[in-house]
Amino acid sequence: MQTVTDPEAAALWAEAATARTRAEALCQGCGWYHGLWPELRALGVVSGADGDGAVLSACLAERLCRGARRVLISGAADSGLYGVAKAGGVAKAGIEQAGGGAVSLVALDLCATPLALIAARAARDGLALTTERCDILAYEGAPFDVILAHSFLNQFPPEGKRALLAGWRRLLRPGGHVLTSTRLRPLHDPGVRRVRSAAEIAAFVDKARVAAQARGYGPQALRALLPRVQTFAERQGGWSLIDTHSLRTLFGEAGFTVVDLRSGAVVGDRAAFGTADAASTRVQVVAKAV
Repeated sequence: MQTVTDPEAAALWAEAATARTRAEALCQGCGWYHGLWPELRALGVVSGADGDGAVLSACLAERLCRGARRVLISGAADSGLYGVAKAGGVAKAGIEQAGGGAVSLVALDLCATPLALIAARAARDGLALTTERCDILAYEGAPFDVILAHSFLNQFPPEGKRALLAGWRRLLRPGGHVLTSTRLRPLHDPGVRRVRSAAEIAAFVDKARVAAQARGYGPQALRALLPRVQTFAERQGGWSLIDTHSLRTLFGEAGFTVVDLRSGAVVGDRAAFGTADAASTRVQVVAKAV
């Protein structure tokens, strides 16, 4: 494989290797996802939180400048959202932000693998961080000022979305904010879980193959990678909202006001489900608890 000289890219490749071993030891039925996701990001096959990172980190920085001190990362595939929080100005332990007081950062997920990746990255940065392995719907914690999430809402069916937003509202102080991003798919039934067609699976695997070959993967490495990509492509799916009206309605019914909603292409955006996603749009959402 080609030598990586860019420090951030090298760190992501190192995380990809760690994720594979961590997933084997820690994942409980989700290793096909957590064990591969950082490698797909490193290959450029998916964009992850990086695609929306500039928008979300800027929104977080604004909240921190206005006095937010407790930040929750809700759901994670790898350390990508931690990177967004770091870029947004989450302070190192003992360093005070404008307005006084060190920032408290908590990362929560049902799986130990992404939490281990986040903890390792935070430790390298010297940043104090708490990890919580828990279902977000059952989590009980002190109120937060900000909840940061990425492509998490579409992991839940319609009733699950309502439960998730109710949980987020319960965990936020009045006036606290959710900063998140999701994909809207106007051509798909929001009540049906979206999965790839056979043609889309084949296209996704081929995309990974081409990217891996460009990175210098040899025949043995490809034989190890491509079956994992095939499994990923077959299993990944979600329930998407269809438009901004339904998104605003969902948040409003849960006790939020959407104060900022941005749509359109984002950095590195890749409609991961292929050509049938051509009409889909990524949106970044700032919602205030009322």
